Amino acid sequence: MDHVDTSVVTAWSRAVVREVAPGEMPLFKDLSGAFFAGGLSSSGERDALLGFGVDTGDVLVTAAALQMCTQVWQTVTQKTGEAVWAGAAALARRLRRRLTGAGGTAGPGEAADPAPEFTVAELRLIRTAALERSDQLGLPDAQCQLLADAIVGALAAPVALDPPPPPVEGAGD
Repeated sequence: MDHVDTSVVTAWSRAVVREVAPGEMPLFKDLSGAFFAGGLSSSGERDALLGFGVDTGDVLVTAAALQMCTQVWQTVTQKTGEAVWAGAAALARRLRRRLTGAGGTAGPGEAADPAPEFTVAELRLIRTAALERSDQLGLPDAQCQLLADAIVGALAAPVALDPPPPPVEGAGD
């Protein structure tokens, strides 16, 4: 996959799957690894996964989330030179910081906040990009809408994408 920041796509997809198909979270790491290795698509590998007792409906959600987040990321990063998305480079930096807590220094006029907020217009652009890509997946419209909403929700949520680590016994005593 050309020009894909796998850490961004993985964090983003994890948040989407946590919202839409939480029962699949124990499999997410393996499924995302297979996706980036080219061995999992939204329509492929279902028969092989059935042999492991995996519900293919949930696998389809993970594969679709990974595919949609990948395609939205590629859309944002590839549109950086176009007038329609004049702020795409800054948006890509903010996506990276929001989803991974990394991404280098802030650009001119940007706060160094590791979890920046997005404007309504930016969230609409991201949702539109997700929906434009979703028709390639062969999913029902309702599921595409749900995934697009979860993709945007992961960015609009005021809380951290990953739950905080559990407290360590004896720490702070």
